[in-house]
Amino acid sequence: MLPQEREFFSRRIAAALSAEKAWCSAARVFGFFPLKGEPDWLSALLEGQALYLPKIFGETMRYYRVRELEGLSKNALGVREPGEGGEEGEPAEGDVLLVPGLAFSLDGGRLGRGRGYYDRYLRENFVEAWGVCFPFQVVAQLPMEQHDMRVCRLFSGEEKRDF
Repeated sequence: MLPQEREFFSRRIAAALSAEKAWCSAARVFGFFPLKGEPDWLSALLEGQALYLPKIFGETMRYYRVRELEGLSKNALGVREPGEGGEEGEPAEGDVLLVPGLAFSLDGGRLGRGRGYYDRYLRENFVEAWGVCFPFQVVAQLPMEQHDMRVCRLFSGEEKRDF
Protein backbone atom coordinates (compact mmCIF):
# COMPACT_ATOMS: atom_id res chain seq x y z
CA MET A 1 0.00 0.00 0.00
CA LEU A 2 1.38 3.39 -0.93
CA PRO A 3 1.83 5.89 1.92
CA GLN A 4 -0.71 8.22 0.26
CA GLU A 5 -3.31 5.42 0.20
CA ARG A 6 -2.66 4.55 3.84
CA GLU A 7 -3.06 8.20 4.77
CA PHE A 8 -6.22 8.62 2.67
CA PHE A 9 -8.00 5.60 4.17
CA SER A 10 -6.75 6.41 7.68
CA ARG A 11 -8.37 9.85 7.39
CA ARG A 12 -11.61 8.28 6.14
CA ILE A 13 -11.63 5.80 9.03
CA ALA A 14 -11.00 8.61 11.53
CA ALA A 15 -13.84 10.63 9.99
CA ALA A 16 -16.22 7.66 10.13
CA LEU A 17 -15.34 7.02 13.79
CA SER A 18 -15.83 10.71 14.61
CA ALA A 19 -19.30 10.61 13.03
CA GLU A 20 -20.46 7.80 15.35
CA LYS A 21 -22.70 8.84 18.22
CA ALA A 22 -21.18 6.15 20.47
CA TRP A 23 -17.69 7.44 19.66
CA CYS A 24 -18.58 11.04 20.40
CA SER A 25 -20.12 10.16 23.75
CA ALA A 26 -17.31 7.80 24.84
CA ALA A 27 -15.21 9.23 27.64
CA ARG A 28 -12.61 6.48 27.18
CA VAL A 29 -11.21 4.87 24.03
CA PHE A 30 -9.35 1.58 24.27
CA GLY A 31 -7.34 1.20 21.11
CA PHE A 32 -4.03 0.10 19.66
CA PHE A 33 -0.98 1.94 18.42
CA PRO A 34 -1.00 1.34 14.66
CA LEU A 35 1.80 -0.68 13.14
CA LYS A 36 3.16 0.36 9.75
CA GLY A 37 0.55 -1.67 7.84
CA GLU A 38 -2.42 -0.65 9.99
CA PRO A 39 -4.75 2.36 9.75
CA ASP A 40 -3.76 5.35 11.85
CA TRP A 41 -7.08 6.07 13.58
CA LEU A 42 -5.59 8.22 16.36
CA SER A 43 -6.64 11.53 14.79
CA ALA A 44 -10.25 10.55 15.56
CA LEU A 45 -9.68 11.07 19.29
CA LEU A 46 -11.77 13.92 20.59
CA GLU A 47 -10.67 16.46 23.14
CA GLY A 48 -11.29 15.10 26.60
CA GLN A 49 -11.34 11.41 25.61
CA ALA A 50 -8.96 9.28 27.64
CA LEU A 51 -6.80 6.94 25.52
CA TYR A 52 -5.89 3.48 26.75
CA LEU A 53 -3.44 1.23 24.89
CA PRO A 54 -2.57 -2.42 25.49
CA LYS A 55 0.52 -3.75 27.20
CA ILE A 56 1.54 -7.39 26.90
CA PHE A 57 2.43 -9.47 29.98
CA GLY A 58 3.33 -13.02 28.91
CA GLU A 59 0.13 -14.38 27.38
CA THR A 60 -2.16 -11.63 28.69
CA MET A 61 -2.90 -8.09 27.64
CA ARG A 62 -3.93 -5.18 29.88
CA TYR A 63 -4.79 -1.59 29.01
CA TYR A 64 -3.11 1.50 30.45
CA ARG A 65 -3.96 5.15 30.06
CA VAL A 66 -1.67 7.06 27.72
CA ARG A 67 -1.33 10.80 28.03
CA GLU A 68 1.52 11.26 25.53
CA LEU A 69 2.28 9.02 22.56
CA GLU A 70 5.94 10.01 22.69
CA GLY A 71 6.34 8.06 25.95
CA LEU A 72 5.57 4.68 24.37
CA SER A 73 8.26 2.05 23.99
CA LYS A 74 8.50 -0.98 21.69
CA ASN A 75 7.93 -4.40 23.20
CA ALA A 76 9.61 -7.65 22.07
CA LEU A 77 7.08 -7.93 19.21
CA GLY A 78 7.91 -4.43 17.94
CA VAL A 79 4.58 -2.96 19.09
CA ARG A 80 4.60 0.41 20.84
CA GLU A 81 2.99 0.17 24.27
CA PRO A 82 2.70 2.14 27.53
CA GLY A 83 5.27 1.83 30.27
CA GLU A 84 4.59 0.16 33.58
CA GLY A 85 3.03 1.86 36.55
CA GLY A 86 0.36 3.85 34.75
CA GLU A 87 -3.37 3.95 35.34
CA GLU A 88 -4.84 0.58 34.35
CA GLY A 89 -8.35 0.41 32.93
CA GLU A 90 -10.92 -2.00 31.56
CA PRO A 91 -13.60 -1.02 29.08
CA ALA A 92 -17.07 -0.52 30.53
CA GLU A 93 -20.42 0.38 29.03
CA GLY A 94 -20.10 3.60 27.07
CA ASP A 95 -16.43 3.07 26.23
CA VAL A 96 -15.15 2.12 22.78
CA LEU A 97 -12.67 -0.70 22.10
CA LEU A 98 -10.90 -0.77 18.73
CA VAL A 99 -9.03 -3.83 17.50
CA PRO A 100 -6.67 -4.32 14.56
CA GLY A 101 -6.63 -7.32 12.25
CA LEU A 102 -4.89 -8.71 9.21
CA ALA A 103 -8.35 -9.36 7.75
CA PHE A 104 -12.02 -9.13 8.67
CA SER A 105 -14.92 -11.06 7.15
CA LEU A 106 -18.35 -9.82 6.12
CA ASP A 107 -19.84 -11.45 9.23
CA GLY A 108 -17.46 -9.83 11.74
CA GLY A 109 -14.79 -12.52 11.80
CA ARG A 110 -11.28 -11.34 12.58
CA LEU A 111 -7.88 -12.70 11.62
CA GLY A 112 -5.21 -11.50 14.01
CA ARG A 113 -1.49 -12.07 14.04
CA GLY A 114 -1.78 -15.50 15.63
CA ARG A 115 -0.92 -14.89 19.27
CA GLY A 116 -4.55 -14.65 20.46
CA TYR A 117 -4.13 -11.61 22.73
CA TYR A 118 -7.29 -9.84 21.55
CA ASP A 119 -9.34 -13.05 21.42
CA ARG A 120 -8.41 -13.89 25.02
CA TYR A 121 -9.04 -10.32 26.17
CA LEU A 122 -12.45 -10.10 24.51
CA ARG A 123 -13.50 -13.53 25.78
CA GLU A 124 -12.46 -12.76 29.36
CA ASN A 125 -13.89 -9.23 29.49
CA PHE A 126 -17.13 -9.63 27.50
CA VAL A 127 -16.50 -6.41 25.61
CA GLU A 128 -17.88 -5.47 22.20
CA ALA A 129 -15.11 -4.52 19.81
CA TRP A 130 -14.95 -2.40 16.70
CA GLY A 131 -12.59 -3.55 13.97
CA VAL A 132 -10.44 -1.09 12.04
CA CYS A 133 -8.82 -2.02 8.71
CA PHE A 134 -8.15 -1.00 5.13
CA PRO A 135 -10.69 -1.91 2.41
CA PHE A 136 -8.51 -4.66 0.92
CA GLN A 137 -8.51 -6.41 4.31
CA VAL A 138 -12.26 -7.12 4.16
CA VAL A 139 -12.93 -10.58 2.73
CA ALA A 140 -16.05 -12.70 2.23
CA GLN A 141 -15.10 -15.41 4.74
CA LEU A 142 -12.42 -16.30 7.24
CA PRO A 143 -11.81 -19.64 8.91
CA MET A 144 -13.04 -19.23 12.48
CA GLU A 145 -12.33 -21.49 15.43
CA GLN A 146 -14.31 -21.68 18.65
CA HIS A 147 -11.89 -19.39 20.51
CA ASP A 148 -11.92 -16.69 17.80
CA MET A 149 -13.89 -13.57 18.72
CA ARG A 150 -15.88 -11.44 16.30
CA VAL A 151 -16.23 -7.67 16.12
CA CYS A 152 -19.64 -6.01 16.34
CA ARG A 153 -18.74 -3.13 14.00
CA LEU A 154 -16.15 -2.67 11.26
CA PHE A 155 -14.62 0.50 9.80
CA SER A 156 -12.66 -0.07 6.60
CA GLY A 157 -12.27 3.38 5.13
CA GLU A 158 -14.87 2.60 2.47
CA GLU A 159 -17.81 1.66 4.62
CA LYS A 160 -19.01 0.90 8.13
CA ARG A 161 -20.60 -2.46 8.85
CA ASP A 162 -22.59 -3.48 11.92
CA PHE A 163 -22.91 -7.14 12.83
